[in-house]
Amino acid sequence: MDACLAKKMDPESLLSSPLLEREKDSPELVELDEEVDSLQQETGSLYRSSALRHRSTGVSVPQNDFADESSGGERILDREGRFGQSRGKWNVWRRLSPMVATGRASRSHALNLLSDWFHHLVYQPTIVLMMVLLITYTAIIFGFAAVYFIVSQFGSTTTTSEDGTIEVKSFCGMDLTNHMEALYFSLSTMSGIGYGVSDYYFGDCWTPLLLVLLQIFVGIVFGAVAVGVLFLRMSRGQKRVKSIIFSDQAIVRRVRGVSYLMFRVAELRRHHIVQAHVRVYCIRHERTPLLAFDDHPGTSEDDSPVPLETTHFLTRQLRLVTPNSDIGSYILMSLPQVVVHRMDGTSPIRSPQPVWYDKHGLPHCNHIASNTSHVSSGDSSTRRKLDEEMHQCYDREREGMKLFLRDRDTEIVVLVEGTDELTGCAVQARHSYRWDDIVWDYTFGPCIFPTSSDDSTMSNIPDEERRCCITLRGSVEDAEGGIRVGPAKDVCYVDYAKFHNLLPAPLDCTSCPFVPQDMALA
Repeated sequence: MDACLAKKMDPESLLSSPLLEREKDSPELVELDEEVDSLQQETGSLYRSSALRHRSTGVSVPQNDFADESSGGERILDREGRFGQSRGKWNVWRRLSPMVATGRASRSHALNLLSDWFHHLVYQPTIVLMMVLLITYTAIIFGFAAVYFIVSQFGSTTTTSEDGTIEVKSFCGMDLTNHMEALYFSLSTMSGIGYGVSDYYFGDCWTPLLLVLLQIFVGIVFGAVAVGVLFLRMSRGQKRVKSIIFSDQAIVRRVRGVSYLMFRVAELRRHHIVQAHVRVYCIRHERTPLLAFDDHPGTSEDDSPVPLETTHFLTRQLRLVTPNSDIGSYILMSLPQVVVHRMDGTSPIRSPQPVWYDKHGLPHCNHIASNTSHVSSGDSSTRRKLDEEMHQCYDREREGMKLFLRDRDTEIVVLVEGTDELTGCAVQARHSYRWDDIVWDYTFGPCIFPTSSDDSTMSNIPDEERRCCITLRGSVEDAEGGIRVGPAKDVCYVDYAKFHNLLPAPLDCTSCPFVPQDMALA
């Protein structure tokens, strides 16, 4: 048998699969059968357009088979940022009751927020935060101005001289005769720009001293809070992670009979994230049949709907092969990396064995293709027949997995966390892949190339594309006899124009550069 099974999926083979033939004979599955028919038509046009793109450009950017269906495209984690990236916004509406239980006592949600007013204020939008600080500062000025004016007026004394002239002396020589003077006095005290009164000792009175002391203390506290809030807003990691990018689509590729989920991540800055690690979660609906203990699902001939217990948006963590979850899933952000998850029997994105149920309670049998890539004996006709059988088995397994991911409304959430090496603040980049963002039987095209002149990959790249490359160090420089990328010390460069490119992959192969050899042989 060949090392790689290079035959692609034939859309017409879906009609002859045992799974679909069984479902066609069931009257309860008419609606699902129509969806499969539309899937076959879309799949055929998809592969025809993909083949044309591959012949013309050498790079194929496929779309998912279900991408054009009116599913709404709702996501748990948004992808509304620039270039299809995520802004880190969770599309979750939190409906809180008027009374929130806290320990043994119960109090309103408003009081619960007031107990953590600082973080509640920090999380407000920047324009709202600036307006709150401005209004608070103005309120302090007006409040103390009113106190100064009241003390000055109620503490004033009126005297009559010998010639009958009436003189009004302000309290302790504060000389505040109207509201505007009181406002300027309060502002001068708050900002410390100096007083314009005749006696800035206030006649050795204690009352103005205590009021000025209180306002200065309030000003110090307000300044500390304002500086802390503004610093946290300006140095938050949400802005820092905008330079971390993810591939537009995730791929599923088969290696030695086992499917692997892969996506690519990279850092655009020269200053990288320290101790960066990756966490991947699967968010999907869980449907459990309400069957008796002695019932065996999937053994009945009528395949009638069964009652289900549905749990929406269940979260489960995915175990990673690259980077290895056993050693912390640490990732080197100096170069683009491919994150790999093994879709074995314990994977949350694989359908339960031996049967799973859709939202209508209808059973679906799993078709698992065995690994026969090690078989090399036999004549050509025997191997050809074995290849055709394996292709059909792979097609049924792939289509079954697609239907399962679609029925469960699966979304893969990716978190890249670490510490910024300059500011020392913790950062977290977020991204998501819905079931319609996953493409099958593709691999990532190369985007990292050596800068050595004797390398054949450099000579095949046009000068216009090489000008767009972002190197590990420095910028593009002109060299004798053409264009060279980066300073002389750079050994490789990253072409982010090719970061999202996908290439067709064999249906099954013995090895993959993104899967560790020991894992592929397991």
